[in-house]
Amino acid sequence: MDSEEVDEVTRRISVLVEAVRSDVRTIAEGQAALSGNVERLAGKVDGIDQRLDRIEVRLDASEHRLDASEHRFDAFEHRFDAFERRFDAFEKKVAAEFEETRAMIKLSYTELDRRLATLESGYSELRERIERLEESHS
Repeated sequence: MDSEEVDEVTRRISVLVEAVRSDVRTIAEGQAALSGNVERLAGKVDGIDQRLDRIEVRLDASEHRLDASEHRFDAFEHRFDAFERRFDAFEKKVAAEFEETRAMIKLSYTELDRRLATLESGYSELRERIERLEESHS
């Protein structure tokens, strides 16, 4: 190779090296911008992470309150079931006593009806006797 060819190759290599340097600068600038974007994004992610932590704390508190409400509701449900059983037993007792009272009234009515019939019969007999006595004295 002669000197002109060497100069040409050297010139071409210099142009290539300058192009590579330019590309490396562009990549470095892009890397710096990307690094800034990543840092801003990391800050936003940290903010979101903190907000999520606060939401999780609030959600845990709500869950505890819901659990407490559920326990109170279960206790109320047990008390209501006990009341319902007592009411059912009371209702059965009242129904039985009502039937018993009805039977006693029926029996009393029958007895009173029998006694009234006896009194009416006795009254009729007495009236007849009085009428016969009055007729015989007249």
